Amino acid sequence: IIRIFCRNCKKRIKVEYNDIDIDYDEFSVKKVCEHCNHKIDWSLNQEKMMYMINMGLED
Repeated sequence: IIRIFCRNCKKRIKVEYNDIDIDYDEFSVKKVCEHCNHKIDWSLNQEKMMYMINMGLED
């Protein structure tokens, strides 16, 4: 489970495996915030992912 934050209400959103769209070297999450119905369109390319892994990802 990945948790991302809504930019609108600043609350944490749980992301299930089937919410994640993996496309070659990028994965993205398209979801609606369960707290404020804000549309979330979040993507992470390989470069960003490697950076986060090297920095230590917090769950």
